[in-house]
Amino acid sequence: MSIGLLCGCTGMTRQNYYKQRSLRQRERVDESLVLALIHRERCLHPRIGSRKLMYLLEKELKSAEV
Repeated sequence: MSIGLLCGCTGMTRQNYYKQRSLRQRERVDESLVLALIHRERCLHPRIGSRKLMYLLEKELKSAEV
């Protein structure tokens, strides 16, 4: 089936389909990045609290937003 046909059946535009697909991919990448950063810090400091963890990761998360 073509994308155009699927979009016509669901009532969404092709532009909306590709934008939603892009957003879902970005969310998956963001989630895996956050989990990797947390895992790295937890290996170094297994008993670190969530507030301190967020403070330590804040710069890396902000740079990843761009």
